[in-house]
Amino acid sequence: WSTTSSPTIDLSTKTEDGSGSGTFTSNISGLTASTTYYVRAYATNSNGTDYGSERSFTTLRAPTVAATSAASSITYYTAAMAGNISSDNGLAISARGFVYAPATTTTSPTLSNSFVTVSGTTGTYTGTITGLIESTTYYVSSYATNSNGTTYGTPISFTSAIAPLGSGVSSRTASTSAYAIKVAFPNSTDGFYWIQNANINSGNPIKIYADMTTSDGTFAGGWTLIMKNSSSTVWNYANTVSLNSTAITYLTTSDVLSTTTANYSIIQWADYIKRSNTSAPYFQYMIDANSRNSYGGIWSANSNYSFTSASNANTSITRNRKFDTYADTDDGNSIGPRMPYYVNNTNTAFLTTDADNANSWWGALITQGNWTPAPLISTKNPIDIIWYWVR
Repeated sequence: WSTTSSPTIDLSTKTEDGSGSGTFTSNISGLTASTTYYVRAYATNSNGTDYGSERSFTTLRAPTVAATSAASSITYYTAAMAGNISSDNGLAISARGFVYAPATTTTSPTLSNSFVTVSGTTGTYTGTITGLIESTTYYVSSYATNSNGTTYGTPISFTSAIAPLGSGVSSRTASTSAYAIKVAFPNSTDGFYWIQNANINSGNPIKIYADMTTSDGTFAGGWTLIMKNSSSTVWNYANTVSLNSTAITYLTTSDVLSTTTANYSIIQWADYIKRSNTSAPYFQYMIDANSRNSYGGIWSANSNYSFTSASNANTSITRNRKFDTYADTDDGNSIGPRMPYYVNNTNTAFLTTDADNANSWWGALITQGNWTPAPLISTKNPIDIIWYWVR
């Protein structure tokens, strides 16, 4: 076979399918999409080679993307988009949506940049792109994929809006905490934000990760991540509360959820991030492990405890929500009924909820040694990752 008429066996594009007379079948491969090919059967014996009648066919191609419409409902972090896939060209569409990137990255975004998928096949469709940076020009294209490849529409551009002060989406708009952002901007989603406090980072804004969706049953979101532990090998007494002194090292939510990315702790700043209620409950904290909203819970502090307290007597707490089922008695085998406290014990833990830190290791959030990464709940071991949050 060939892309030109009258192919012969002198070409490398041929098959050998047995011997003898009679009918036979053959599969040809390595073809290019949307290309016309010419094919002839052949047979060879001692007298030479003879060819059958020539046939031609055209391979199918990737979908046709008709248009990407102008962006609408543009905010400082989202924009509504519309696209149109006019044809699947004979092969079912496996994915469609929008690809996008800042103009400083590329003016022709692909799936290697940011993207959002929208279910469906051909025809018009709409979707919302998120995670935008304020006052930034973006390029967006519709895309569609079938088994022959991916096609992109002509890119269009728009500029995101300027964010209001206190929204936390940039250092310019830093707020005091994830909770303050959620109260002022209820539509805020999980992701990275900026906060600022005179007692944190010499008063300069820092970037944090916020859970804006988990609820205690009354209020959803507003949680600032203060610790992520996925490896026991890097911890010591000092860095348990101060591993990160200037900024978060993660770039994506996947980094925050990964067991292979670096540990993280800004526990030393939690007292400045927590709510400053004048009566109980003063603030809340959340622990989860292995996967979000698993093996832990949400607690309210009925006294104004410190996150760097070394006392195991901080027991005036109320559990608002429990994640999963596990024993929660104060028997040294699970998360104890006290706020995690900070202690210098290389044999058991640096941050733990267990009353007897000198002799028992269960209930620990941070430890040193061979744990992966800490002995939190005996019946749920092994634990692969632990997160600690403040609100």
